[in-house]
Amino acid sequence: MAQNDRNVSVVSLRDVSAAKPKFGNWIAKGVCLLIAFFIWLYVMQIDNPGHQETYYSVMVSLTNSSVLEGAHGLSVYSGYGNTVDVTVIGQQSVLNKLTAEDFYATADLSAITEAGFSDLPVNVELPSGVSLVSVSQNTIPVYCDEKSSKVVGVRARISQFMMASHLEMGELEPEYDTVAVTGPKEALDAIDYAQITLELGSVSASMTASGKLYLVDHAGNRIDNPYLKLSRSEVTVQIPVYTTKTLPLTVNYKYGYYNSDTVRVALSPSTLTVRGDPAVIDRLSELVVATIDEKKIAGDSTQLVPLNFEDGITAADGTENVLLTITHVGTYTAVFSVTDIDVTGAVGIRYEILDTSLSVTVRGTLEQLSRLRSTDFSAVIDLSGYTADSSGVIREPAVIRIDSVYADGVYEVGEYSVQVKLN
Repeated sequence: MAQNDRNVSVVSLRDVSAAKPKFGNWIAKGVCLLIAFFIWLYVMQIDNPGHQETYYSVMVSLTNSSVLEGAHGLSVYSGYGNTVDVTVIGQQSVLNKLTAEDFYATADLSAITEAGFSDLPVNVELPSGVSLVSVSQNTIPVYCDEKSSKVVGVRARISQFMMASHLEMGELEPEYDTVAVTGPKEALDAIDYAQITLELGSVSASMTASGKLYLVDHAGNRIDNPYLKLSRSEVTVQIPVYTTKTLPLTVNYKYGYYNSDTVRVALSPSTLTVRGDPAVIDRLSELVVATIDEKKIAGDSTQLVPLNFEDGITAADGTENVLLTITHVGTYTAVFSVTDIDVTGAVGIRYEILDTSLSVTVRGTLEQLSRLRSTDFSAVIDLSGYTADSSGVIREPAVIRIDSVYADGVYEVGEYSVQVKLN
């Protein structure tokens, strides 16, 4: 029985040693199979020369535009921006490195000889290592027309703004009245004007704003044509804002001889409603329409004074002139013969005074005039503007001087001059 056990044990050990090589063979076969798979995968995915790939949105460039314009006077107005999809075949390792930017597609414009639509063949230059299978479209449509230009007016409009009720918006003033447009002749014929539309928000004073120009057809519709080019795309618009105010009219006096005791000055109308920039109008409490030179007013007078406004102010009702009436009160005129004529500035100049006296009209009260004498007056002329070489008979303005304790408030009326002979 013991002998039998020993024999069984020997047989079992032999069976185990015989099984080991069989298990190792399976491992070796598995490794070989895995290696073969990776080799197949490499060949199929990396080095397979028959792999196919499509590259989308390859830009088509238009070539020889200068030939088209120079030879036939035509320009392209439709055809830019076309794209095609390019399908190629090659090794996967090569295709993996490519993008749509690596393909160069062109359409040659030199084949076009007349205006209108043309279908141009698309040529594709391929990167090295690939072959062309197909292009999504073999031609692209291109529109050519005679290149022309047109000058159109510029208009401005406001689509949105807020403004206080006492304010008023004036006429919009674009910095340019016209703009030039270049493009296809047929498209140019449809243009009526160029327009800028502004959104201003809150408006309280005159302002400027800028915006983009766009084209409008004769029906008032906006034209969106990428082949129409404006000489300027943006303009600035002056936006005047006005307010109105009624102001009393008044005058100033050059020398101050006029006052409420010596003269009555009447203006018709006596008040005026003016329109202007709110910042200017709000500062005004009166409107000075004239500065009166008392020495040039010989007597009572009525004259029409033109209104000369400053700072963009205008009369709301269009008034252009004011009637000015001057009436003297308590003053009179008297004439004095002035023989004392003095000369200044006559350095090195030989001269002879030809006028030996001047008749000078003087205004003042009766009491003042009665106390004055001709000897209280003198006339002064200035010859500093002449040289020793000057010669001939001249007439030089004379300044009248009154040297009297009664001269306060008394003044000469009119302008005077003296005749002088030089050399």
